[in-house]
Amino acid sequence: MIFFIAAYLLIYGSVHYYFFFRIKNAFPMSPAVNLCLITSLVIMVLAPIIVHWLEHYSLNTAAVIAAVIGYVWMGFLFLFFSSAMFLEVYRLAVHLIGLISPETVQKVILVPRWHFIIALVYAAIAVTYGFFEAKNIQIERISLNSSKIPYEAKPFKIAQISDVHLGITFCKEKLRKIADIVEAEKPDILVSTGDLVNSEGISLDGLSAILAELHPKYGKYAVTGNHEFYAGVDKSVDFTERAGFRMLRNDTALVGDFMAIAGVDDPTARQMSKAEITSEEELLSDLPQGRFRLFLKHQPIVKAESNGLFDLMLSGHTHKGQLFPFNLLTGLFFTYNAGLKQLTDNSYIYVSRGTGTWGPPVRFLAPPEVTIIEIR
Repeated sequence: MIFFIAAYLLIYGSVHYYFFFRIKNAFPMSPAVNLCLITSLVIMVLAPIIVHWLEHYSLNTAAVIAAVIGYVWMGFLFLFFSSAMFLEVYRLAVHLIGLISPETVQKVILVPRWHFIIALVYAAIAVTYGFFEAKNIQIERISLNSSKIPYEAKPFKIAQISDVHLGITFCKEKLRKIADIVEAEKPDILVSTGDLVNSEGISLDGLSAILAELHPKYGKYAVTGNHEFYAGVDKSVDFTERAGFRMLRNDTALVGDFMAIAGVDDPTARQMSKAEITSEEELLSDLPQGRFRLFLKHQPIVKAESNGLFDLMLSGHTHKGQLFPFNLLTGLFFTYNAGLKQLTDNSYIYVSRGTGTWGPPVRFLAPPEVTIIEIR
């Protein structure tokens, strides 16, 4: 935990220093203004820690206000930083061209003030748009064929939610909207592929009841994500079960006449509780071969020994970056970043962009989704 906090302070603090450097180069400021700006930026760096402290002492109203301000600022700052880095590349290119032909670049050189203003305006527009995009939950429809579904049977419909991150910046109205979407689709099963609960433990009262109202024909199933462990796994599992989900923690279940489900704990279980995790190969091998094998796993990592032992793997975790261009970074870390990918002739993985938001209540070019999969 100390290492995590140190890394957070180093990285997030450095981004704030860059913001201070850019504004200082753009506009001369008096020592008093400098001091006020530095103080404000230090508070913003510490905002997530302040939120956690306020929650710990049940100062809920103050925690909500601090979270909204701190996390919206976080989204704004990351968007500012990404656009400013793009402009840094532009300035470097202009500088290199200027070494060869100084006359050519005089009209396209970017002075520090405009560097800051362009990045600032872009971030303001993007974060405003992203605030509304985060509320615009899309329905992603996937259709797969399988010889394990009888020809005369109706398509088997799965609804997937993932990375909802119920917590301090999540309102009941949004969860009600998610529930209404699922209810209207009338799925055969509903699955949650992790991070239903966020690391903040504030005010989950009444939220489980909204999900408990959903009654798919063959039930609801869920697995843990990393945030279930950050929030406290016992509390998170209790909430999920009160919402009507059957937790699959390295466990399997038979569904209807032709489907079997396996679900595994997130690897954070091993890191935080030193718990032993059943091997995926062993778990999946226990599923009846004649049934359609659905595999629920929070992080979209396909192990070589598991490939081919399931028909469809459902995951989340990446948020597809949540804020463009961070999808480029998640794409570097995860081979399967978002969407449907075919692994073998009869094996697929689908990675959800997520249904909620983590940190900033903002999404930019990565809208939230409820996924509807029909197996025919």
